[in-house]
Amino acid sequence: MDLNKQVFLNLYTGCRAITSIYKDVYGNDITPQNIFTLELCELHHKIIMSELSKGLNLNSSAVSALVTRMEKKGLLERTFSTIDRRIVFVSLTKKGNEFRNLIREKMDLLNQSITEDLSQMDIEKLYEIITTIKNNSLKKRQNDSKSLHD
Repeated sequence: MDLNKQVFLNLYTGCRAITSIYKDVYGNDITPQNIFTLELCELHHKIIMSELSKGLNLNSSAVSALVTRMEKKGLLERTFSTIDRRIVFVSLTKKGNEFRNLIREKMDLLNQSITEDLSQMDIEKLYEIITTIKNNSLKKRQNDSKSLHD
């Protein structure tokens, strides 16, 4: 078996290499989940916790812990619906928005550095392939989860 032709192993080693670069750029204080959370909150202005869970593909307790940590850093705030107290909204604070802008600049540099030898067409094809792999993986995970509960 040629390990260099194994998609899973190549993705794994690629992710490890990107994680290493990522930590050099951002340090250990901010995770990809934190960045994705900031971006989702900015995109939706106020996002419901359950939608944030879906967007991050994490369970509600993991998202709650993530939001709590980011709240303590002053990046996010939670508000409760006046109609239904079970509905919790998450939004960026002013500090969170400023931090997101700073992170976005670094993210652009990071994206440029890992795609510098790719054409625009290659980058678009890469996004398409990554999206397909991600969707296939999510489907498999959902199917595996369903079969465990059957």
